[in-house]
Amino acid sequence: MPEIRELAAKPTTEQFARIARAIDASAEVVSTRRLIGGISCRMDVLEFTSSVGKAGTTNKVVVRQYGPWHKDDDPHPGAIEAVVLDLLSKNSVAAPSLILDKKATTIMGNRTIVTSFIDGRPKLVPHDLFDWSEQMVGAISKVHGTTGCILSKTPGSRTRPDNGCRLTIHWLEARRGTATCSKAMGSSRSQA
Repeated sequence: MPEIRELAAKPTTEQFARIARAIDASAEVVSTRRLIGGISCRMDVLEFTSSVGKAGTTNKVVVRQYGPWHKDDDPHPGAIEAVVLDLLSKNSVAAPSLILDKKATTIMGNRTIVTSFIDGRPKLVPHDLFDWSEQMVGAISKVHGTTGCILSKTPGSRTRPDNGCRLTIHWLEARRGTATCSKAMGSSRSQA
């Protein structure tokens, strides 16, 4: 039987307000709701008013918290996800944008990232399976063809692009805090 792992606790009203104010100093929380899924993380949608841009507009973000069990499994949960989202955004790949990282962790008291909210639902049964498959292959190819590498031994630190490197993460080393990348040509690996 699979082990049941504890998710992070529900954020308090004050924590949600602090996250919103970290994004926009004059923000006011409009609503929150829990998202299902999350791959062993608690995820909540935070909607808040914003004074940035058009006055009175609302924004939605996703607050993604890594549960306490991650500390035993991975001492730096979310660090790789934050770096990958940042790289994808810098390379114009459609993915949620990283909005808050370390500041969100400080506010929540456990490893947390805040990303943009992408509205919609997955098509689990597409009308045209061939077209859907081609789109999926194209999206995956774009992600794996992204230029950039994690070249730091400190998880969660900023990355440095390297023209000869494709975004390939060797998860075991990255989880230990020793990130590596694969060269685009050949199979040699460079280590920071």
